Amino acid sequence: MQRIFWSPAKRVVAIVLLGAGLAGCPLPPGGIKIAVIHYDQIGACHTATLPDGTITAPPGHAIVLFRIKTIDNTAPPVTWQFNPGALQVNSPSDEQSNLGSMGGPVTVPANGIVTVNRPVGIMVGGTVNADGSDAATYNYTLLYPNVPPAPGTISVNDTRDIHNFPWNPNCNALIGG
Repeated sequence: MQRIFWSPAKRVVAIVLLGAGLAGCPLPPGGIKIAVIHYDQIGACHTATLPDGTITAPPGHAIVLFRIKTIDNTAPPVTWQFNPGALQVNSPSDEQSNLGSMGGPVTVPANGIVTVNRPVGIMVGGTVNADGSDAATYNYTLLYPNVPPAPGTISVNDTRDIHNFPWNPNCNALIGG
């Protein structure tokens, strides 16, 4: 028997399509067209120096760093603006604050792939350790809000198999700045 390898993005699409079919939901002509955001989780830290000042996570919080690598928009027939400052960690109801990214929104062309290669920091609450260092042991999932004209998106953590990320009190040391 031959095994078929499906990328994580294709697996998610298959699950969504199967779920919609089982629920009796009609699919749009041509299927569901989503963009795929690929990212790496870099690590966790406590203090970030930004162009407009220094941010220090309060006790029980950490700044989790991600690198947005590419956006595969080959399926959606729409050009849209990706705003790294709109990213959230799952669950969006958890205490969090997106600290943003260097530079503004990125134009994502219809039916294309764009390289973003930008770090994004999101401050999360609820850490056990006062300095937030235990946030480096969690694998976070990024979500991008479904706000038209952006198509639906899924985010794929290309470091999903790593369960201990670097911890450094200095965020800039983790992103090389």
